[in-house]
Amino acid sequence: MGRLFAYGLHLGSVKKHAEAIRDFFTDEQMPDDYKFHVIENSKDRAEKIFKRMVAIYPKDRRIHELYATILIVLGKKRTLREEYERAMRLIPEHADVLNNYAVQLQDEIGGGERAEELYLRAIELEPDNPVIKCNYGNMLAENRRYEEALVQFRKAHALMPEDKQLMNDIRTAERELAKRLSSSKAKPARKGERPGKKEKRTEG
Repeated sequence: MGRLFAYGLHLGSVKKHAEAIRDFFTDEQMPDDYKFHVIENSKDRAEKIFKRMVAIYPKDRRIHELYATILIVLGKKRTLREEYERAMRLIPEHADVLNNYAVQLQDEIGGGERAEELYLRAIELEPDNPVIKCNYGNMLAENRRYEEALVQFRKAHALMPEDKQLMNDIRTAERELAKRLSSSKAKPARKGERPGKKEKRTEG
């Protein structure tokens, strides 16, 4: 498959080798490191090829994700957002697409609200997907919404109880929440404010 991919790059004939290229990159037995190595050594050509691959397989989630991966490697954030928006229009019921787009958006200025909307939709589509719950929980924790984060972390923990990183996330959120509660009890309430009232925060 690697040779076929290289041959496809050489000829620039995506239609002729589209299936071989798709199978190479979506083969679960093929190490991801090797796939990324191929992309890294053919960045410009890879971008052009996968842009055309999306046109050939417009509803293939894997192709959209591979194209997005290339755009991430190239640092093309604007094109990446356009690709995810297009993917959501073409395959709106794929939770993975929503989740991965949310991951990219959550660290962008002003992207928090949109990311949360995507996470919630992804969870609605796949309520038993612990990865989405973990990602959403991490975004909430980063925004100091520890109580809400713990809800997601604990739901994810029920689905994958052996995950050590998740247990660390739960302990960290519990510790930060305890600090906040302790601090709010120690401070006297200002006039017109109830003790322990949450501060308003901006998204992003």
